Amino acid sequence: MLTQILSVTFISLFVITTSAQDTTSARPTVVTLGDSITKGVRSGVSNKQTFSAILDRELNHDTLNLGIGGERTDQALKRLDDAVIRLQPQFVLVMYGTNDSYVDQGKSKSRITVNAYRDNLTQIVNKLLLAGIEPILMTPPRWAPDARANGVNENPNLSLAVFAEACRSVAIENELPLIDHYSHWTSAESNGRDLNTWTTDGCHPNPAGHAEMAKLILVHLRGIRTPNTELESIELQLETVIKPLDPSSKSLWFHPRVRCGNRTKVVMTAQKLICRTRQVFVRQ
Repeated sequence: MLTQILSVTFISLFVITTSAQDTTSARPTVVTLGDSITKGVRSGVSNKQTFSAILDRELNHDTLNLGIGGERTDQALKRLDDAVIRLQPQFVLVMYGTNDSYVDQGKSKSRITVNAYRDNLTQIVNKLLLAGIEPILMTPPRWAPDARANGVNENPNLSLAVFAEACRSVAIENELPLIDHYSHWTSAESNGRDLNTWTTDGCHPNPAGHAEMAKLILVHLRGIRTPNTELESIELQLETVIKPLDPSSKSLWFHPRVRCGNRTKVVMTAQKLICRTRQVFVRQ
């Protein structure tokens, strides 16, 4: 018997089940994951004024803010399982880059490289997808033009712009929703907006800045969020069918046999497997 062994670096799999009856659950629908911009609370910004709090009010008190000041993608990856995945939210808004890209005083390079940032972000979204959670990537807002120069005497936007582009590429490569605050704030500035009127210090949003971020997020969330949905655990059988999309492509469709407990529910599955290594066939 031939057994096909695949060395796999990425599987995205989620199942959404819908039911005519409302369901109650302690888990949040939306988790906001990020750094101090996500945490939001600081001098001049109360807990009720953060973009996460605004989302919570608009989404029936179903949003949990898990932002931590100063956090980078490598640090977020370490706490992802315990802090986020165990809660099993439907959506996680992931926004990093401001700290990852920053060049500290006395340094000549950003805190982590853009390649490391891209890899960390990819691992974060992959882990969420594997857990049946839908990640939504967000670029951070840009700095004000008169923000304090970084360690190489440049406006931090010069470095942040590169990381924002990396975030966009991760969204495209993984076919994920993207909320592009960086582009939105750049466009606003080009149209005459003084970004200092949206920030407390040229970087962190003030109440007006948080309201602007929440407005953009809600446009996207209301377009993809389905009321009365719940995640359903599934069991994958060994007789999985792997169908190549394109002989020259490394992407494959992954078709599992699904077993769910409640047969009255409608089950929708979406799967993608990316194999970055060769296939090996073993005779048993």
